[in-house]
Amino acid sequence: MNKPFFVELMTAAGDVDQRFRFDHLPVTIGRAYDNDIILDDAFAATHHAIIELNQLEELTLRDLGSKNGIKHNHLRDNFFVAQGNAHYRLGRSELRIRPIDFALSEEKVDLSDHRWDGWRAAIVALVIMSCAGLFTQWSNDFRDQNLSQYLLALVGTLTAAAAWVGAWSLVNRLLSGRTRTGRHALIAACGLLATTLWGTLSSLLAYAFSWESFSTFTAHPNLLIGTITIYYHLMSLGIKQSERIKYYVGGVTFFAAMIVFIQNYQSSHYLRDKLYMDVIYPPAVRISGEISPETLSTHIEALKETVEADRKEHPED
Repeated sequence: MNKPFFVELMTAAGDVDQRFRFDHLPVTIGRAYDNDIILDDAFAATHHAIIELNQLEELTLRDLGSKNGIKHNHLRDNFFVAQGNAHYRLGRSELRIRPIDFALSEEKVDLSDHRWDGWRAAIVALVIMSCAGLFTQWSNDFRDQNLSQYLLALVGTLTAAAAWVGAWSLVNRLLSGRTRTGRHALIAACGLLATTLWGTLSSLLAYAFSWESFSTFTAHPNLLIGTITIYYHLMSLGIKQSERIKYYVGGVTFFAAMIVFIQNYQSSHYLRDKLYMDVIYPPAVRISGEISPETLSTHIEALKETVEADRKEHPED
């Protein structure tokens, strides 16, 4: 052979665990100590596979009669022409083979803005969380402005946020050696702010324009906001295979959304979370057209007929 090549042992997450450079062929792989690459894998044979050149001067991976063979893309075979991006499974060990001149992709652009980290981000997050907590208390009970209630709401919000941010910072520390508390605090604050604003905006739109769906379907928008928040928390952990996170988070979100629909239907025979719009604002907020008493009476009679038919069909409910 005229150029070196590398054999890389991979982790389950697809990261390189060990890298070996070779300037000679053949290269043997297995559990025995006379191999060039020794696998600490009970499911690998003592002499499992060999890397050599074929007649076309291509690197090949050939099985040496092992019980488990060699697998690639869940297909088992005794012989493969080595491809630089392919992962080959020997027992429960994965490896890939790359020549020294293997063409790598260009480096990724670092889009993270490190100015939004550290104590600056923590201060901004503290302000956002405090405002969101106080606004929630005011919107829920704007008539009885009791100072102690506002203080309790503020302490409760900041305590819950501190526990959430602390947990993510601990995970970040374990995975990358850095806590990034400011970044996680800012992400949590943005998620809390989005949840607070959407809760108020959705109820206003529902009341002003008679769009009841904004007020009766509340779980799924909050679930989406929570999912986006968790996604950015995960992206801040420094995980190498970060491009997979979006698929994992998306799958879990879809599953959770279906669970919410099923629970709603089992409890009320409806998919929505609330059976009616329960937030009422002053009449001046209304923008949609008025309904005449005659039209309202007609709607009430139609509703009575529907309820009566439902009662006869499901007397146990």
